[in-house]
Amino acid sequence: MLILRKSLLSLVCCALVISSFVFTGGINRNGTMNFSVTAAASTPIPTRDPWLWPFTVDSIWNMPIGSGAVYSAANLGVPTAGYVTADQEFHFVAKVGDPVQNIFAPYDFTDRCNPASTLSFGTMVIPDTALVADASANPYSVPNDVSATLQPNGRTFVQLEPTCRDIAGGPVYGYRWQPDLDLFSQGIEGTHWGSGLSGLGGTLRQGDLIGSEPIHHALKINLYAHKYLYY
Repeated sequence: MLILRKSLLSLVCCALVISSFVFTGGINRNGTMNFSVTAAASTPIPTRDPWLWPFTVDSIWNMPIGSGAVYSAANLGVPTAGYVTADQEFHFVAKVGDPVQNIFAPYDFTDRCNPASTLSFGTMVIPDTALVADASANPYSVPNDVSATLQPNGRTFVQLEPTCRDIAGGPVYGYRWQPDLDLFSQGIEGTHWGSGLSGLGGTLRQGDLIGSEPIHHALKINLYAHKYLYY
């Protein structure tokens, strides 16, 4: 119990200065003010998993559309080319103790994981279980296979495209975006080589389509470049 024999103005000033406390009580008939002081309940600060929802608030992947934005139709039709599809991305998380592996350039467009490739793109930490199938000439299958692998420091991630690793514990093949980016950066660039955009930002992530929470980030899409992206 705190006994205050001050003017109401002093009390108001005190309440403003000590804003993290709650004053309760009243004024007695003899003019004495009796107030109890308790600490105000703190409001939890919302946090997000930087791996599932990465990059800074001013990143293009996280900036909301302004309230004064004017919308107009993009007039994007359904792609008529069979190869204009969604890109599958591979996201791996490396832990402390996972092995360091060499990264080599893909040997050929349809034969990426060929050990004859000697052009090095350095090393990375990657779990032995992280696998991406090779491309194929027959049947013809040459997916982009973008990958982003979070390193054991929990911040840096390595981006490759096209990614290939068909042997557990073997080397990794792919063209590397350099320098590696940080989950706490703006995260704009990456190995979607047609645009040079991130292999992590704008991706529809696990959990985005379930639960009551809205999708909090921008989404990237593939466009039929022959029709919409030319000059």
